[in-house]
Amino acid sequence: MRIHSRQWFIGVAVAVAIAGTAAIFAACHRGVGPCSFHSRFHGHPTPEKVLEAMDRKVEDLRLTVSQQAVYDRMREELKADLDRFAEGRAEFREEIRREMAERNPDPKAVATRMKAGMDRLHALMADHLDRMVGLYEVLDDAQKQQVLDHMRGRMDRCGS
Repeated sequence: MRIHSRQWFIGVAVAVAIAGTAAIFAACHRGVGPCSFHSRFHGHPTPEKVLEAMDRKVEDLRLTVSQQAVYDRMREELKADLDRFAEGRAEFREEIRREMAERNPDPKAVATRMKAGMDRLHALMADHLDRMVGLYEVLDDAQKQQVLDHMRGRMDRCGS
């Protein structure tokens, strides 16, 4: 059975189209969906994007003056933490790059650096959760219900 050049060309074109579509879909849809952290920030979450998203959610609560003061203090502390983390992140990435650029990188050294970076992120998130609990404690019952409804909705969408 002999394949004619036209049939061969069409087969290759279809294969390239399918492969290209799959590659584009995979590249464009990494980390999207209701559960994805990065999808909410249209790329890498900068401190400004994180704070803007947080501001939009808190705006819906219609805070009182005293509640707003608690939120403003929490927001400033978080901003300082995020800025420090972002500065340290660049240094962290450079350290990892240098280690990996060596002819024979030491996997133990890379793992140790990675663990230290994860520990920094964990500590930042733990501090922020404590601050969020502090804000939650000054909300009235209706505002608390709004927060709970939002959290439950996200959990339902993410299958938690």
